[in-house]
Amino acid sequence: MSINAATTAPAPSTTPERASLSPDRAFVVHFYEAGAGAAVESGRAEHVRSGRTTHFRSWEELAAFVAETVGAHASYRISLDR
Repeated sequence: MSINAATTAPAPSTTPERASLSPDRAFVVHFYEAGAGAAVESGRAEHVRSGRTTHFRSWEELAAFVAETVGAHASYRISLDR
């Protein structure tokens, strides 16, 4: 099986912030099934390092969980583009 270069993901950034994938900032997110044509905005999230979990019903609730779990720092902002 060959990989088409056009569909291969770009190389990850090598900036210091992205030099490694820290489990401190890793999450598993499971989205619940939505009806036909419905936006998927609810599910369950788990922080990999701590095992802390939450159920969310909106993108804002998910973002709040991530920010609270990782720690809200002035330089760390979550932006949601819909």
